[in-house]
Amino acid sequence: MKKSIIIVFAIILMILISIFIGIKLNNNNYENNENATTDLYLVEPYENNKIIPITEVASIEEKTTPNTLIIYKTYYTKCKHFIKKYETIDVSKINLNEEEFKEKYKNWKMDKFSSEEIELSKEVEKYCGEHYKIKLEENNVIIYKVDENGKEKEYEKTNISKEYLTNEDIARLTSGIKIKWRIKTSFYFLSFSIISFNFNVSFFK
Repeated sequence: MKKSIIIVFAIILMILISIFIGIKLNNNNYENNENATTDLYLVEPYENNKIIPITEVASIEEKTTPNTLIIYKTYYTKCKHFIKKYETIDVSKINLNEEEFKEKYKNWKMDKFSSEEIELSKEVEKYCGEHYKIKLEENNVIIYKVDENGKEKEYEKTNISKEYLTNEDIARLTSGIKIKWRIKTSFYFLSFSIISFNFNVSFFK
């Protein structure tokens, strides 16, 4: 009887010792995992079939893509006008980083660079090319365009005759009416509107 009790007690003790050892080993493994430093890897992007660590992916520089939009901002000092133009990227400028792109536009200041959008700006000592002058010559109204150097060049002759104008219109047109015009429309209609209704809106100045 005593022998049976001793055997049972020994088995229980062994079970308890095994449980204790198992718990201890599990805790040690958890602590080791917490202190371990493991590099994480991504399957993409990759170079030469070599997987790149995630830390390297975070530092990959932005490059231009076929969807990159280029914005040109030009300030014309002669007329003090600011013109902004938008352009889709040229094929020859795709897949360039910021420094490579700057090399292509040395005369421009880069205000923003990203794969979605690039902003370039500069100042030029010229007129913006959107200035016109309406004058009365040889009994007809004539449109002149002011070039980038401020010189007037004949742009369009209208069918608006002097005989249909008031004395006030004639006086205004003799000295010339200066306008700034960007919208593509009939200059005949524009001239008639300015003369007939004496328009005085900001983009005509």
